[in-house]
Amino acid sequence: MPRITIETEESSYLCDQDDTLLRAALREGLGFPYECNVGSCGMCRYQLLSGTVEQLWLDAPAINPRDKKKQRMLGCQTRPTSDCRIKIRTNSVDKEIDPPKKFAAKLVKITHLTHDMAEFKFFSYTPPKFLPGQYALLNLPGVEGVRALSMSNIVNSDGYWCFIVKRVKGGKGTFWFFDRAAIGDQIIIDGPYGHAWLRINSERPIICLAGGAGIGAMLSIASGYYKNNLAQSSLRLYYGCRTSRDIIHKDYVVDTIRSSAEIIYSNIVSEPESSWTGNKGMLDRFLFESFEGKEVYKSFDYYMAGPPQMIESLRRGLIIERQVPIENIRYDQFY
Repeated sequence: MPRITIETEESSYLCDQDDTLLRAALREGLGFPYECNVGSCGMCRYQLLSGTVEQLWLDAPAINPRDKKKQRMLGCQTRPTSDCRIKIRTNSVDKEIDPPKKFAAKLVKITHLTHDMAEFKFFSYTPPKFLPGQYALLNLPGVEGVRALSMSNIVNSDGYWCFIVKRVKGGKGTFWFFDRAAIGDQIIIDGPYGHAWLRINSERPIICLAGGAGIGAMLSIASGYYKNNLAQSSLRLYYGCRTSRDIIHKDYVVDTIRSSAEIIYSNIVSEPESSWTGNKGMLDRFLFESFEGKEVYKSFDYYMAGPPQMIESLRRGLIIERQVPIENIRYDQFY
């Protein structure tokens, strides 16, 4: 098994040839930096000093010609074919996070939520160990590569892992979920991953902001918020939709969160039909018109999941325009 030595840290770890440099490091409890885990963000970029690796995605968007010239590669997209020495600055390790593991899971239930979105429930004999808001990598039968999906449930003793999936036109992963998957099918789950997990030591109330399948991560956050008895005021969950057909019914949201406390669940429709009488516009505008004055926005913690442009608009409005401390904002950027 190849040994990976981190030049600047005087540390090393073993990496199975079927694993990536990034994920093997995380399994060993090392603070290898990352975010998306699928080759798009560039956070896991390292420099190969010696040794050889197999590159899984030569045209990954996070790598440019300058990186290639300087032997910079992505930890999530390289597998070692020999012992290697690499250069990267590692992060401190969050002690609350369990190292990721791979295991088999069986599809046991499909719940359709909208015309193009459903929750897929899997059972595994490996007890779920993850924090609200984290995600896993799913290896689907007959589909090349892995798919990063946030858990929509929380840790439980029943062995269940739940994921909300939105159909993407031409997407091979979502084609498997919506057109091929059958009860009893097995997949491989690798997790948990992610940094946007619920901080239970904060005394600030939270606002959850979601778009598309990002609602899954926010349901997990909200469930953990109430399970840990953190609610000192009503939780706010704002969900941005394109049309009213994309709205997830409040009964499902309340049932998933399993709280008797009041939940302020607001849907914001960006392309409303003439018959729509609810909230209209973009999610960020709705948030920034929710309170009088800018100072009040500093009194919340924000958890968000959704399309990159949604995340960027929310970040800009909170950090730059309202001076919300960056440590009050949590998200994992997917591309």
